[in-house]
Amino acid sequence: MGKFDAGQGNGRTSETLEASHHRGASAFDRSMILLNEIVEVLVTSHLNIPDGTLRYLLWIAALLTPRPPALMILNEPETSLHPDLLPALARLMAQTAKQTQIWVVSHASRLIAALRETPNCTTINLCKELGETAIEDQGILDAPSWRWPERWAAFRR
Repeated sequence: MGKFDAGQGNGRTSETLEASHHRGASAFDRSMILLNEIVEVLVTSHLNIPDGTLRYLLWIAALLTPRPPALMILNEPETSLHPDLLPALARLMAQTAKQTQIWVVSHASRLIAALRETPNCTTINLCKELGETAIEDQGILDAPSWRWPERWAAFRR
């Protein structure tokens, strides 16, 4: 498959990571394993990698997982990212949303606008009413505009 040489200067000996030893895994799974190994080395190394670059790589690894959970909640994923990356991140979220339910909490208008362009995207705006957070334009008897994943539904009863 592929190799990544972590190199010198990170307080450890030079190491090579290989995803090819995961026999039976698909090419996509092996690529994700390699990406996760690369991110782990970058995060734990003493290399001077910008925070936004690391965060973006971690979002890629999380969103492209071959077995996503039933629900992913992404809290302010725009933090430390360059605004030009937000439309690409939104496209990646939309791709992942085809396999699982994703909730994104964001203040970034550029990310929100890009997500609103995707099919089946439901936007829930929050507002403050008398010091209490409420869902904008939702009455007390209105049903929520989201669904609980099956394995979480049991906890609500």
